[in-house]
Amino acid sequence: IMAPSYELSLLFRALEKKDVVSVLSRLAKNITTNGGVVMDVTDSGVATLPYRMRAHTEWNTSGRHTVLKFHCNPATLASTVATLPRDTSVIRHNVVRLRDVRSPGNQYFDQCKSLRGKPVIDIEPMLAPLEGRVAGQ
Repeated sequence: IMAPSYELSLLFRALEKKDVVSVLSRLAKNITTNGGVVMDVTDSGVATLPYRMRAHTEWNTSGRHTVLKFHCNPATLASTVATLPRDTSVIRHNVVRLRDVRSPGNQYFDQCKSLRGKPVIDIEPMLAPLEGRVAGQ
C-alpha cells in the first residue's frame, strides 16, 4: 500500500538558496528515513510579500516560497511538520493532502512506481535547474 501524498508549502525569510537547501535537506532526510519518498521541489524565489508578516519576533516584507511534494505515512508527516514552528527561517507553512497517487491521471503515478525503494535524499540537484529561472539571485 502506498503512503498518502502531501504538498508542504513553505514561506521562508528572504534566504539564500544554500540556506533553503539546508532546511529542505533536513526535512527530506526525516521523510526518507521513515520510509517516505520526496517527489518534487519547486522554488519560486524571493518576492515581496502581499503584507507584512511577523515570525520569530521579526517583521518580514519579502520571502521565498517553496513547495515540497512527497509521500509518507501520517506519523512521519506529524514529526516533520512539528519541527517547522521552531525553525527561525520559516515564516509560514501549510500542508495539504493530495488526492490518491493511484488515481488515474495523477502525474506522479509512474514516478512512484519507478521510485519505490529509491528515496530522494539529496534535494540540491532538484533545486539546481531552478537557479536560472529564480528572480532576485
